[in-house]
Amino acid sequence: MEQYFNRNIMQIKFYTMAFILLLCSLNTLGQVYEPIKSFEMELENISIDSTLFLLNQWYLHFSNVFYNYAEKQFFPSQKIKILLFSTSMSCYCTLKMCKNQLIDIIKLVRSNNGEYDYLTIDAYEKDDLPIKYETLFTPSVIVFNGSNEVIHKIQYDEEMINKLSAFLNDNKNKN
Repeated sequence: MEQYFNRNIMQIKFYTMAFILLLCSLNTLGQVYEPIKSFEMELENISIDSTLFLLNQWYLHFSNVFYNYAEKQFFPSQKIKILLFSTSMSCYCTLKMCKNQLIDIIKLVRSNNGEYDYLTIDAYEKDDLPIKYETLFTPSVIVFNGSNEVIHKIQYDEEMINKLSAFLNDNKNKN
């Protein structure tokens, strides 16, 4: 486990540097530099769970920076779409659940060879979509068909990934 985690830390550092270069070219470095810097400074002195928590916070912050671009890429897709509402501000148990659900969603999407598109939104910072879809609890997930019709919604459920997987499998078998 620790060897796998250390390899992933190196990948995170590499991606962090790549993102910094990208952001420099987009003149948005000031918006993400401090969270990235604090994440790297603390990386050596924290537990695995704390590192994943910080990575989740950093991931949400980065998503907020590119929110408009990501939303414009997400909704025109003709694939089944998974929209995860997470949060960067809540009690410890909700933040932990959000972190775990984000990791599970990413694993689910990766394991299905590009069948699904996904977008993660920090509902604390960007509340327009949670309000539009009447999803006021985090973590929550909404599944859309290729025409952007809501076909499934799960709100604040520790078994979210199991229910989502079951729904997607049933939906795949119907088609």
